[in-house]
Amino acid sequence: MPTQMPLPLIADLGAVLIGESAALLENETLGGKVFLNGQLCWVWDAGQDDLRRLAAVQLVRAGAARVNEVAAGFGVTPESLRRWRVALTG
Repeated sequence: MPTQMPLPLIADLGAVLIGESAALLENETLGGKVFLNGQLCWVWDAGQDDLRRLAAVQLVRAGAARVNEVAAGFGVTPESLRRWRVALTG
């Protein structure tokens, strides 16, 4: 199954591309959005760090990008992303 690249306009808006099919558009005041294959998949408001972490973990779980790619896109270490995954699984 071929992957579809994120919509070209998303990079023009300042989004961070993650892997081949995801993009993160984030603002400290407004929150963030993750697009997968050009479709809006996860949204959170500023201060909703738990939802931001969930979005990062879900990108890895969905196979949309590797741990290192997601960590770099979200500005954290791969170890932080692994800890988030462990915390979310109970």
